[in-house]
Amino acid sequence: MCSIDNICIQELQKIIVHFPHKVVCEVLDPFVVGKVIQRFRESKGLSQEVLSGLADIGRTHLSAIERGVRKPTLETFYRIAEALQVKPSVILAAIEKEMYLQDSAK
Repeated sequence: MCSIDNICIQELQKIIVHFPHKVVCEVLDPFVVGKVIQRFRESKGLSQEVLSGLADIGRTHLSAIERGVRKPTLETFYRIAEALQVKPSVILAAIEKEMYLQDSAK
């Protein structure tokens, strides 16, 4: 089992294995964060109304996050992940992958 101290190191090691030639996530892009969260929500067949209720956040707040207008706090990010029944690290890895792919396309 992982301790809090080595979670970041293990996650970074996974990223380095997947993306060995580039450091990912220089600046967190709120549009990518929102798009990835929206994709997870839609893959679970949930509406914004349902997910926001499960995560105990406002629907307009969730909508703003998905549109990239607002960045979720760490607390909100964890609430959303829990409501989606997905580990936050899985969502974060998807965000990092999307940012890497966007950066590579430039």
